Amino acid sequence: MLVHVQRFLSFLEDLVFPFSCLGCGRTGSILCADCARAWSLEGQPQCHRCGTPTPMPQSQCWRCQNWPPVLVTVRAPFRFDGPVRQAIHQLKYRGVRGAAPQLGRYLAAYAATELSSIRGQTSWAVVPIPLHPTRQRERGFNQAALLAKPVADALGIPVIHGLVRQQATRPQVGQSYAARQRNVAGAFAWRQGKQMPSAVILVDDVVTTGATMVAACEVLQAGGVQTVVGLALARHLLAGNMPHREDANRV
Repeated sequence: MLVHVQRFLSFLEDLVFPFSCLGCGRTGSILCADCARAWSLEGQPQCHRCGTPTPMPQSQCWRCQNWPPVLVTVRAPFRFDGPVRQAIHQLKYRGVRGAAPQLGRYLAAYAATELSSIRGQTSWAVVPIPLHPTRQRERGFNQAALLAKPVADALGIPVIHGLVRQQATRPQVGQSYAARQRNVAGAFAWRQGKQMPSAVILVDDVVTTGATMVAACEVLQAGGVQTVVGLALARHLLAGNMPHREDANRV
């Protein structure tokens, strides 16, 4: 009951009070365009496959060299820090669902540019990373699904809610690379009766090591999916994954 009351109060707050940018305080958006640009990863050298910032561009790195071949690349427009992190936390943990359309528009615009070759292709579909049913009932929504819809609209391809989380895994936050892999191993399955596309854009809110997407890809690959592109709103850079050069505005 308390969860439902808190969710209702957050809904009322979204209606009554306009958003203010979590970066600069400007009214009208939870993350204004100027602050979004300040926390963008655009233009930084990165691994071409996993998208992790690197000192020099490279085709793949130690983080993704053992990924299944079906997962061809993972991309994210923002660094998971500062106002971007706060905005995602507002959505996920405070139930500020009104943040989802604004954040979804940023991800959709990024996808429309980075994945323009996919636009309108009938073989492709967008698949959100699912929550376990228990956690989704507690939260009231799946943030990845809210982000997936505008991406699908921008690319002119369908959203398929075929992936399910069959294990209530522990949160990945604070776990090591190996622990993250163990935590999500066998966590996903494909929903019976849902047709599996041949190519998938796999959407999540945050990507760190890619372990969650790899676990989902194993299910997709077993079902016949030939190509998977991972897409997240933000990339969490762990120690050792930090960009070689830092913009003073991003520290």
